[in-house]
Amino acid sequence: MIEKVVEECSNLLSGRSVVSEWEIERVARRALLRVFGSEAIGKNFDDVVKAVKNSFLNEPISVKSLHFSECFELNGEKFYHLHVCKPESDEVSLAYEEMLKSRRYIKALEEVKNLLTKFFEGYTSKNGFLQEFLGKNKYAVSVFLIEDVSEDLKHHKRIAEEYDGEYAVVTLTEKDIFPFLKFFKRHSEEVKKSGFYIWVADEERKYVDPFIGYPKDIKLWKRFKNPKAASIVNSLWRVKVEEID
Repeated sequence: MIEKVVEECSNLLSGRSVVSEWEIERVARRALLRVFGSEAIGKNFDDVVKAVKNSFLNEPISVKSLHFSECFELNGEKFYHLHVCKPESDEVSLAYEEMLKSRRYIKALEEVKNLLTKFFEGYTSKNGFLQEFLGKNKYAVSVFLIEDVSEDLKHHKRIAEEYDGEYAVVTLTEKDIFPFLKFFKRHSEEVKKSGFYIWVADEERKYVDPFIGYPKDIKLWKRFKNPKAASIVNSLWRVKVEEID
């Protein structure tokens, strides 16, 4: 099991020479999604994530594992690079940018999961890598960055197809709307046809809003901060997204 996740992580980080532990953990979660799909609902994979990080940074568990054996610090954060190469400045810049995104994502996970538990108040909750909420309807919920949802879309579609309930992907707010405009243009119709939802959470201001799609349990709608957000996006952005390259 761990070997498959490690191999998928290595594929996702192929071509990279510098990474942070934050990014490895974020990529490990993407790999878990790809390997397990709907089987990950309600299951805890913390030990697998730790094993992946150990394989990448300390002792590889298979020949298919990347090994970032050398360490250096930058602005108080540790970065790791392959032993066989001296990283170029652009590679370090990319690793730093990915570290910032990954650090925010990993630190926000627990708060977002708590927000979702509150959002589904009245439902029985089952915690895990993918949360599950059981009540009037059944919901499976995952948390990923919008750019990662775009790259892993076929895996989210597979979960929506396999799961015998409703599936929602919750992503974090961004500094500007461009990543969402880009996603909407490229994937909104595909998401709708696949029958799952994309919602957005703000871990600091503690709210969840719809981006694409609404739950069938209409009593949940009032628990969004801006319940009409998805409808507004759908009506207004169809014009704006044509300008996105």
